Amino acid sequence: MKFCAILADETTDVSCVSQFAVTLRYISAENKPVEKFLKFVDVCDRTASGLSAVLIDELNAIGGPDIKNKLIAQTYDGAAVMSGSSSGVQAIIKESFPHAHYVHCYAHQVNLILKKLTAHILPVRLFFANLSGFASYFSVSPKQSDKLRLPAQSDRHQTLSTGYGCATLFWLAQHRQALIKDQGFTACGTIMDYLVCRFCSLDHPVTSDHLAASFGYFNKETTAWDEILRQREDFPYQLLPHIIPAGKVVGYTNNVPGLANEIPVLVAMGDTQCAMRAVLSSPQDAVVNISTSIQLGFAVSKTKKAKIAEMSPPCISFCPYFDDQELALFAGLNGGNVFHCFAESVAQWVYDLGKILTTDDYCSVSCYSLPMEFTKTN
Repeated sequence: MKFCAILADETTDVSCVSQFAVTLRYISAENKPVEKFLKFVDVCDRTASGLSAVLIDELNAIGGPDIKNKLIAQTYDGAAVMSGSSSGVQAIIKESFPHAHYVHCYAHQVNLILKKLTAHILPVRLFFANLSGFASYFSVSPKQSDKLRLPAQSDRHQTLSTGYGCATLFWLAQHRQALIKDQGFTACGTIMDYLVCRFCSLDHPVTSDHLAASFGYFNKETTAWDEILRQREDFPYQLLPHIIPAGKVVGYTNNVPGLANEIPVLVAMGDTQCAMRAVLSSPQDAVVNISTSIQLGFAVSKTKKAKIAEMSPPCISFCPYFDDQELALFAGLNGGNVFHCFAESVAQWVYDLGKILTTDDYCSVSCYSLPMEFTKTN
């Protein structure tokens, strides 16, 4: 790293915790600009001196003593605490890093320009006024804020998806109680659970520990729903499917058109777990699963999981797997940029191993399917 610049912005997240987003931009050995997000840092002191101390600690940790001469720019928004020429963050940083010239963030400048340009358009002005009003409505009243909060799960590494599973049931119970009662719903589950229930003529749907974990509020230690769901009077606990370990037979086909009777039917299982089971053959293997998203995962025994989870960031989730194991999954990439991002990563891996890719090499990685050997790494 020859030279670098620091980009930072402070914000308050939905849990009312003040965080500092820190990004580093630098010139690589090939004289190419590289921008990398470093981390979110929780801050208690939001004054210029407090924020400056956080940045100085991060810079020293990254570059050591040489960073003093390598930092040539600092970029923040135009707030006085950040941009103040005498006592703002930029002024304090420049005392320790004399070459760090302050540049008002262009993204913030564009935001201010657009705000001024559209201020005379009444529908736009009302839209943003209402948008700000929603945030104020919930932030100033603990009673209103409680309406947005869900109880904590037993496992912090377990994901909870909005618009799905238990999160949806909480919302329906709080805001659409009549929908559940008047329509006579007696059970819930995934579409796969529904098919199993119909194939076997079950009285109540069943689901696997795989799918229960994605539903949210699943206690992997007891292989049951979190006790908090049973305790909450506002949650329709009776709708939840019964949980069966993956791989178990739950019944037999019964009067299914086109199928013979008495065919064993297994409980519905997770697609990611099944896809990775096909190629995970050793405890030392990790698999890149490419489907609607890209996920890197590996199997861990339950005896080792606790130690790994203790050292892992929350972005790594652990979900039930097979053979008394759990599957560790890194946060996935979704959307149209998945393959582009993956191709860039492969190119970087190859470069790190000592080979410089040509344009044709890079295009071949981007445009064609990778051979199977690329999806399994030891």
